[in-house]
Amino acid sequence: ADDGGAALDLPVSLIIGEPIVRYEWDLSTNPGWDAEGDWAWGVPEGRGGSDGHRDPSSGVTGDHVYGYNLAGDYADNMRAKHLTTRTLDMRAMVGTTLRFHRWLGVEEASYDHAEVAVSTDGSTWTTVWRNTGEVDDGAWVPVSLDISAYVDDEPSVRIRWTMGSTDEDVRYCGWNL
Repeated sequence: ADDGGAALDLPVSLIIGEPIVRYEWDLSTNPGWDAEGDWAWGVPEGRGGSDGHRDPSSGVTGDHVYGYNLAGDYADNMRAKHLTTRTLDMRAMVGTTLRFHRWLGVEEASYDHAEVAVSTDGSTWTTVWRNTGEVDDGAWVPVSLDISAYVDDEPSVRIRWTMGSTDEDVRYCGWNL
């Protein structure tokens, strides 16, 4: 019915095709990411848990993980430390989603911090997830983050996980991927 109102033009996007996996790491071999502080690739020792749950004793897809301090908890009074992927070519990608499994223990965000961020130039970072409260997984948790607004069709994408900063009291097991 014509109500006499002005015409309305709305943009429409249509994505045709099946989703594809552009990059995948099962961590059975070390992908060689940049690791600061106590970030390491290896077999977690299932220790820590001064507060919250302990680290896992293996990964989701095998023995190995990337984790912050594979032998226990993160430290008190720690500045932020990053685990950063190599440069990823996301040209021609649309609707990009970052999927991973985490086993994370971190005190509430007023005190300790865990983050995931993306960059298209290696120096400017956009946080796509951060803890807003206590996280005490105690098991592997699947994570899916829509990062398309930041990385679609970009030639030089890097992703990083951050542990810290932390305060002077209460320590959890930290990140395990």
